[in-house]
Amino acid sequence: MDSLTRRRLLHLGSVALMGGVAGCSSAAEPPHPTLGELDVVNFDSTSYTVHVLLFRAGDVVYWASEPVEPATDHTLGGARFDGYPTESIDELVVRRDDQPKPEWERFDLTEYETDCLGFSIHIGDVDRRNPGEVSIWKTTNPRECE
Repeated sequence: MDSLTRRRLLHLGSVALMGGVAGCSSAAEPPHPTLGELDVVNFDSTSYTVHVLLFRAGDVVYWASEPVEPATDHTLGGARFDGYPTESIDELVVRRDDQPKPEWERFDLTEYETDCLGFSIHIGDVDRRNPGEVSIWKTTNPRECE
């Protein structure tokens, strides 16, 4: 009978422990890295306007647009966003000009366990094979968090 009691006790203890751990993990809030930089680089020979939205808990907390000059043979076009909130951002959404909503680029910041993230929004690419295509590049060591 003692062995049955010990088994039962171990079983109940492990169930209680797993329940406690599960409760802690479900209550844990996803990490929110600090947003350290938000820039645009244009590899395309066309000028654009880039629109950025930042979300916190499903609400828009920042919405801005920046005109971006075209790239030339010797220089890239670019822009820098300013005045955005840096804390507790969940999602970054980027679009250029009249890009249809299904093609907007999205980035979930909560997927990364890091203290700080920086973003470089690219239009086109170095080889100029994808003119107008928007992509989001991230870094975990942006200049503002150094």
